[in-house]
Amino acid sequence: MRGETFHGGSRSLAVERSPSNTNSANEPRSTDDVSPLTPTLSPPGRGSQIISPPSIAEQREALAEHFGIAMQIHGESMAGRRMRKMGIKYSRFHPNSTEVKADFINVQSLRDWTTVLDRWYANDGDGVWPAPAAVDLVNNSPDLQTCEADE
Repeated sequence: MRGETFHGGSRSLAVERSPSNTNSANEPRSTDDVSPLTPTLSPPGRGSQIISPPSIAEQREALAEHFGIAMQIHGESMAGRRMRKMGIKYSRFHPNSTEVKADFINVQSLRDWTTVLDRWYANDGDGVWPAPAAVDLVNNSPDLQTCEADE
């Protein structure tokens, strides 16, 4: 396997690609032939470990902290509108991503944000890795390209 390692702090992220999925130039042959990349965490001096997606509790903690920082910078009203898009992106890691995304679309205030967190992130559980095309669904959606609230 050909591997690439990206270092950050005391940990590194190693991504491996099977040689069977590459041509002589080590490039993928076609999108149909490429297997998903497997992220692994490689602490210095140890073997690789598979990285798990963030749990529901970890997601809630990140979402709450992110909104709190946005409120300090922008105030509650603007933070609600700006964080809506981030909530939609975070929702890809939730097992009920479609429903969570729909609720984040309507967020405009701290109260709305808290309601979504209380509804979808109150109970811990396993998170999920989003489908590879999920980022395109968010980034290519015209209604999600602005942080401004619909009036």
